[in-house]
Amino acid sequence: MTGRASSLARPALLAGAPTAAFLLAGYLVYERHGYGGFAALTVAVGALAAAYLALQVDPAWVFSAAIFAFVFNGNWAHVGLPSLIAPDRFLIVAAIVSLLFGPGARTRPRLRIEPIHKLLAAVLLYAAVSATLAGTLLAEEGGYRLLDRLGVLPFLLFLLAPVAFRGAHQRRILLGVLVGLGAYLGLTSLFETVGPHALVFPRYILDENIGIHAGHARGPFAEAEANGVALFGCAVASAVAFAVWRRRGPRLLAAAIAMLCTLDCLFTLQRAIWIGAAAGIVLTLTAFAPLRRYLGPALGVLALAVAVSLSVVPGLKESINERTSDQMSIWDRENLTGAALRMVAARPVLGFGWGRFTEVSEPYFRQPADIPLTASNGPKGTDVVHSVVLSNAVELGLFGCALWLGALLLAVGGAIVTRGPPELLPWRAGLLAFATCWTVVLNLTPLPQAFPNVLLWTWAGVILSWRYGPAADPRVAPASVPAARL
Repeated sequence: MTGRASSLARPALLAGAPTAAFLLAGYLVYERHGYGGFAALTVAVGALAAAYLALQVDPAWVFSAAIFAFVFNGNWAHVGLPSLIAPDRFLIVAAIVSLLFGPGARTRPRLRIEPIHKLLAAVLLYAAVSATLAGTLLAEEGGYRLLDRLGVLPFLLFLLAPVAFRGAHQRRILLGVLVGLGAYLGLTSLFETVGPHALVFPRYILDENIGIHAGHARGPFAEAEANGVALFGCAVASAVAFAVWRRRGPRLLAAAIAMLCTLDCLFTLQRAIWIGAAAGIVLTLTAFAPLRRYLGPALGVLALAVAVSLSVVPGLKESINERTSDQMSIWDRENLTGAALRMVAARPVLGFGWGRFTEVSEPYFRQPADIPLTASNGPKGTDVVHSVVLSNAVELGLFGCALWLGALLLAVGGAIVTRGPPELLPWRAGLLAFATCWTVVLNLTPLPQAFPNVLLWTWAGVILSWRYGPAADPRVAPASVPAARL
């Protein structure tokens, strides 16, 4: 007993002493400088912690943790963190530092800048110039849309992911994190819908004054469509884990999480999610010959699960009937789409400037003959186009939109059709499923959240990891690993 206590003393001291010091320093700073000083101290400590993490941990863990943290992107204030402290941003920086200087940096290959990366850089440069001329580059909405949705972070992860997840071990880390995330999102969505609500965490998810789509399965996004895309992405990742993992227990757990997340897509009550998930499943099981025999059984199991859910979940059938018969959102989309098409016709080449649709769209709304004018932008309008493609065409013009679409097709589509090693085939099938759902939702919603885009582009980068050659297994002695410089 004494030996056990002494063995725990050192790590307890190492963990407890800095924590106590931080709490004491935080109290003193708060007393002297208020909340702003405490926030600055927390930022500094977080930066030091991220730097330490970057230099001690495999980059695959840090990148995976950052992807997990992006589900709270934009909502950190609701869990008590000021806007300056966004763990997802800290972790991305830490991941980059870890990749360049952390464990195994000397054995990793140099980053390869290929034509697709130059095309993506051209897309960002074009959008940045448009935002600068429009005066929206430093605006909160325009800046974050450029960073997350178009976007700087997704393209950066596409560049770095092939090196960060080059080996089978690193890809298993990412799969494990995504399966764990699927368990969290799946259970949270279930508790939101069925209960008990006491198990929903964080509590802001249940606050109807935060976010939109109250009463739907919104998850930590506080928005049902983003939650639906994330649920389906985690369901697909869990299916990939079931295909590549070898131990029976983890495989069965991954299969259960895949089914839970897929079923929870129903609870989002979003038609775009239903269509996207169904299209992703059918297209993937049809496109890959080894998977075609599973199409019938998969659809049968899903149909049975949906039927049982409609029978046993109180109020679900009524909510779905109400949602499918709701015309208001359809009228909104028709009005916004009509205005957007008129704007494209007015400035087809260069568009109106990045992030300016809400500001300049009011004159382009017309009263339709057969439906109410339910969406329009006056002086304080906030409506946005319910299609990212059409929104980019309005703001960047047809040239900029075509540039972005071409880069998207070459990067993500190229990853799907690439002829890599057999062990990446499940990843390619998974990317097709997720990209299909993402594309459907992209054309039917604004999809401003960061996570769906981060996951898509990271996934595409993971598939291209074979171009860097096989990575050494971390369990192999360093002497057997060929040396290389980053």
